[in-house]
Amino acid sequence: MSRTKTNQLHRLDIRRYSYSELEGAKVVELTLNNYTQKIKVTTTPCNYGKVRHWFVCPYCSGRCAIIYQANSGLACRKCYKLCYASENKTKSDRAIDGAVKLNRRLGFTGDIDCYGKKPKGMHWKTFRKLVAKRNDYSTSFWNGVGLWMGRRFKLN
Repeated sequence: MSRTKTNQLHRLDIRRYSYSELEGAKVVELTLNNYTQKIKVTTTPCNYGKVRHWFVCPYCSGRCAIIYQANSGLACRKCYKLCYASENKTKSDRAIDGAVKLNRRLGFTGDIDCYGKKPKGMHWKTFRKLVAKRNDYSTSFWNGVGLWMGRRFKLN
């Protein structure tokens, strides 16, 4: 059974609040999906004089920037034993993500094996390097597909 991922639950990020909203606050009242709970706020000093605000998890009393809502209320990622979506990605998943990211940077549209013109203002050396890296990702993805097909259909 796979663990619940952070992107599957509702969450509140303390960094979305302005510094002036949290200044001097020891407790904030959070409302998420008609559920209201009071959460303590703490601070740590920063290098240039201000402070960084943190939620205090009601279960483990640990500092966290993001608080999640599940059936039993609001708590941190560790208390709910949540994992990030990227923790469950296969090598092929990472390869396709890398290829898609480079395609966007290169201005290519279509699938992971598409090609296009060099973006205006990009050096040829950079363009060739990025296309080569994208091709490596594509090859890795298709190798993974081949391995999966071989296992799935018991091909030798």
